Amino acid sequence: MNAYHTTDIAGSGNPQLKDIRRVAESCGIKGWRDMLEEVRSATRQWGRIAGEVGIASSEESRRIGKTLAEIGQHLR
Repeated sequence: MNAYHTTDIAGSGNPQLKDIRRVAESCGIKGWRDMLEEVRSATRQWGRIAGEVGIASSEESRRIGKTLAEIGQHLR
């Protein structure tokens, strides 16, 4: 998978905010921006949560944190 995000949203294998907006609006989802921000807020806490459960120093945890940050950048 070459370390790329593989979710397909609205025909995009690396979805951007516009892709999520298009799907949400076509499905009549109200408040989608607030929902997205809640998810982004939760995923930004990955490092803290990983530290609390004692896995912050693992290679997998670092990769997860990096990937979540990259996905977050696409959704700005």
